[in-house]
Amino acid sequence: MTRQKESPKMIEPQLEFPLKATKVSHLDNQDYVEGLQFENDTIDFPLANLEINGCTFSHVTFASSMERVDLLDVVFDHCDLSNLDFSNRSIHRVIFRDCKLVGTIFIEASLEHVRFENCTLTYSNFTSSFLRNVMFCNTNMDEVSFNEVTWKYLTFDHCTFAQTEFLHTSLKQLDFTSSDISGILLDPSSVRGMIVTSYQAITLSRLLGIVIQDEFS
Repeated sequence: MTRQKESPKMIEPQLEFPLKATKVSHLDNQDYVEGLQFENDTIDFPLANLEINGCTFSHVTFASSMERVDLLDVVFDHCDLSNLDFSNRSIHRVIFRDCKLVGTIFIEASLEHVRFENCTLTYSNFTSSFLRNVMFCNTNMDEVSFNEVTWKYLTFDHCTFAQTEFLHTSLKQLDFTSSDISGILLDPSSVRGMIVTSYQAITLSRLLGIVIQDEFS
């Protein structure tokens, strides 16, 4: 877990129960939905110019495109959101639990009080995004792009980072000790101040081209 001082408590999605169970067809041609529950369904039509507020999605597959959709107080449980585009969008107080987000785009998005639990984010892209109080737990983050990211209160807990890029992104005081950083891709300016184990430090030294040679008497 991160060791940042005075990290604010993660704010959970604010849901007003009971939610109204609704078919995903209700989302078609809407610009705002609130207080709805969607289960065991597939969204096979595009979503655009929509704000989703105070809703839950369980075992829902997003099989079409998504453009200009904002999320506030939303829970996704066992959903497939692969290849969706959240570029330049607002995602606040949202939980992604046991979700598939392969190739999902978060370029220049704003994420605040967001938690990813047991998710697959392979090939997703967070370039130039703003992350505040965001947590990734037990999540596959292989080949994800974190380039030029601005963050405050960011947590990685038992994640994997094979071929994951952190370029032009400060990792100072960011704790990777519980995660697998084998194959992580970093630039020298980003690595300064990151928190790692002694074993991970050896891995990073090789990545940065440092030759370790013990002196024997």
